[in-house]
Amino acid sequence: MRAPTAESLAAGQTLGRIAHLLAESRARMATIAPLLPEALRAQVQGGIPEEGKEWSLFVPNSAAATRLRQMLPTLLAALQRAGHEVPKIAVKVQAPRT
Repeated sequence: MRAPTAESLAAGQTLGRIAHLLAESRARMATIAPLLPEALRAQVQGGIPEEGKEWSLFVPNSAAATRLRQMLPTLLAALQRAGHEVPKIAVKVQAPRT
């Protein structure tokens, strides 16, 4: 038999950490969403943030990536003003899932 208490605690801590990171990503997206052009807003997805490291934003194509990259200084400044510790934002093109 396994030690269910230890496994449950570990699983709970892992899930708690994931929930915290997802909430942080949503908060960051809520901060930058008003700054994004309406047509671009629905195309941008926030990645899982890591403290002290870059935050990734995912877009479906290179045109959206180019537009988003032009906005990075504004987005980064807004995040930092809102108290989010984001040293850098990376823009990545992610092919749509089929």
